[in-house]
Amino acid sequence: LWTLTTYAAPLVRAAPPSEWVQTVNQRDQSEDVVGPPTFSRIVVDLAATTLGSPYFDIDTTELQLAFRVSPVIVSPGQYFILYAPFGYTFVERTFKPGDGFPLVSGVVYVMDPQDTSNGLSAYVVQILTQINVDQTVKLAARVNTPRTPEDIALWETDNPSNWLLVTA
Repeated sequence: LWTLTTYAAPLVRAAPPSEWVQTVNQRDQSEDVVGPPTFSRIVVDLAATTLGSPYFDIDTTELQLAFRVSPVIVSPGQYFILYAPFGYTFVERTFKPGDGFPLVSGVVYVMDPQDTSNGLSAYVVQILTQINVDQTVKLAARVNTPRTPEDIALWETDNPSNWLLVTA
């Protein structure tokens, strides 16, 4: 169950929320609201996440990814599933755990787009030890970038460039 609290924000929002989200500015609170379960939120560190060659027609370029989880740990035995954007494909046997990455089981494999429910290439990795809250975790894998489309403007409109990292 969730507890929802609303606060009165200043008319001019020059100050960050940490300065005005305080008890004196609280307007109301609803307790025991039924909502979706929250397990862990994955926050990607954009400054430490890079794609070696972000161009069309590049094979085996390296993706480096850094992230943290909150508000709770990621338990041992969980699977990390990293989905690539449309047109990208992961290269089998190129996963490299980096600083902070937990111990990995023998379950590490690539799923081809035709084998996933969303039609995207995915890297699946099972972890053996937990990831602590706010622990920085790094990994790398190699990907093939999409082939050059006939209409680049249309391709960019139809295909978002988001990478998706989930635990299950």
